[in-house]
Amino acid sequence: MKKILLSIVIVSLFSCQNHTDKENKFLRETLIEQKQQIEDLQKENLELKAKLVDENTSNDDIQHIGRWLDNRPGANIQLKLDKNLKTGKYYLKFKFDDGSLDEKRVRVIKENGLMKIQQINSEHVEWYIIEKNGDLSMWGQNGKYGTALCF
Repeated sequence: MKKILLSIVIVSLFSCQNHTDKENKFLRETLIEQKQQIEDLQKENLELKAKLVDENTSNDDIQHIGRWLDNRPGANIQLKLDKNLKTGKYYLKFKFDDGSLDEKRVRVIKENGLMKIQQINSEHVEWYIIEKNGDLSMWGQNGKYGTALCF
């Protein structure tokens, strides 16, 4: 597509000998601007590809414990529990429906054969329990408020 557009500009630049100097100058400037835009887009594309590769590269220092989907109406949140093997710390990551992300440091306690996850230094008292079937039950001060499905 880019090459076709560039070819059209070049052909129009040289095919019409009846252009005035002002028109020729305009066409040359347009051609230079389009070349610059193409170079900028190619550079941005390479940067985005590199970023995507970095995000998808597995990190040997991170242990993935589980992933869940909270599909309650209006929620659509993906949750992911990771453990940093170097520090021994756990992190609960949230990916919201709009693409935004949040990460909370959590404390993990094994209780009655289940893993209980509690946010550290949180305004709200909330905790999560990984059930025997792998689902994540979500609890607050008023009791259980939802279940996120394991995927």
